[in-house]
Amino acid sequence: MRLQLALVPILVLALCGCPDRTISAVVTEQEKVESKDIPAVANRDLDLLFVIDKSPTMEDEQAALTANFPRFMQILSQIEGGMPNIHVGVISQDLGAGGLSVGGNCNGDGDNGELLATPRIPGCTPPTGRYISDVVSPDGRVRNYTGTLEDTFSCIATLGPFGCGFEQHLGSLKKALIDNPVNAGFLRENALLAIIFISDEDDCTAKDPAIYHPSTPGVGPLADFRCFEWGWECDEGTLARTPGTYTNCRPREDSPYLYHPDELVADIKALKSDPDDIIVATLIGPSATTDPAAPITRVTLGTVGGSTVPVIEPSCTNGEQNAFPMPRLAHFAQQFEWNYFSELCASDLGGSLVQIAKLIRRNWGEPCFESDLDTTDLDPDNPGLQPACSVSDKNSAGETILPPCKMATEDTPAADTAQPCWYVKPDPVRCDEYLTGLLFMVHPESRTVPSDTRTLVQCVSR
Repeated sequence: MRLQLALVPILVLALCGCPDRTISAVVTEQEKVESKDIPAVANRDLDLLFVIDKSPTMEDEQAALTANFPRFMQILSQIEGGMPNIHVGVISQDLGAGGLSVGGNCNGDGDNGELLATPRIPGCTPPTGRYISDVVSPDGRVRNYTGTLEDTFSCIATLGPFGCGFEQHLGSLKKALIDNPVNAGFLRENALLAIIFISDEDDCTAKDPAIYHPSTPGVGPLADFRCFEWGWECDEGTLARTPGTYTNCRPREDSPYLYHPDELVADIKALKSDPDDIIVATLIGPSATTDPAAPITRVTLGTVGGSTVPVIEPSCTNGEQNAFPMPRLAHFAQQFEWNYFSELCASDLGGSLVQIAKLIRRNWGEPCFESDLDTTDLDPDNPGLQPACSVSDKNSAGETILPPCKMATEDTPAADTAQPCWYVKPDPVRCDEYLTGLLFMVHPESRTVPSDTRTLVQCVSR
């Protein structure tokens, strides 16, 4: 992720109080540093895609998602400039079972990666299209829905528990976003793309649909365990169909039936000229590589359809809710610089959605200082706080150091200050959730720079 706290050296700009102040570089000892990477030209476009598992065990989780969606939108509305130009789409994990009808709601091609905008709640009103659109025009915001965005989302995202139990999240994602005329218009070339997976069971995207066929020899009983046996490998090897304990399970490299997630990572990254314009968030079961981790996977025996079959024990539980290890989806997400994981079993799903919204906001450049900034004032003769920071503009033409502003007051640059320049000011409203309540600013706020310019900030923290 671009924002990080690290123990690294920093060039601290030593300041003097004169209007034509000079800057000398002083290398300090190793310090804690907060680093920021803020686009100078804000991108206001956000394509938000929810991949929602609608298999028979997901009804409660869907209800928690829609109930907490307003908290998610509240954070997005706090992005600089207000609500972004947003597209919100919903797809399911259901691609059927390779065209076979094998029971368990696995029929045909399932939802085939198509954006779902059918009203799911009696009396609710869906958007006039396959996705929600809420964007700015010269005449104000243009919306393709009535009522609130939150109610419209609930209307189309409450998918119900009637999907195929062979979850193909990654295959559905690819079908949704790549050369799909049904979903035309949702994905915008220059928009930030945020993908949010919500599921209790791992991906089973097949390159050979024979894995779903009831009579394919050698693949095991017709049950979810097929996906784990042929999709995972662990320190002890691949999973056996007898009780056992396995450690550090991960995507299987040589599966004859399932795509490796890396193949699908490449397809999704290719959608953007800069893969850092893609955020992948997962509300799923923990596995060996997540934090918190679930390094141990246990195979037991259970009953499915009257038959005794191997099953995987859940990796997290919360009352009647549980989720299973999901190393394939976790691996997929972790190949993106901007990624987020939360246990689906967490008591507060809303808290997880808030963190995802904050990650989206941070991708656009969070100007609030999130660490305990060192508030030692390096220039007491200049109004306001002058912390130990180095700041520069960087683009394809090179990098330019920005000086600190000469200030008229603690939050207003002086009329005769150098431009552009930077300053730090208190903002207890916008930065209320952070310890110091301080905001980083560049003066003037409206300036003409190349579109690829990013402001790089490093400030000493405690």
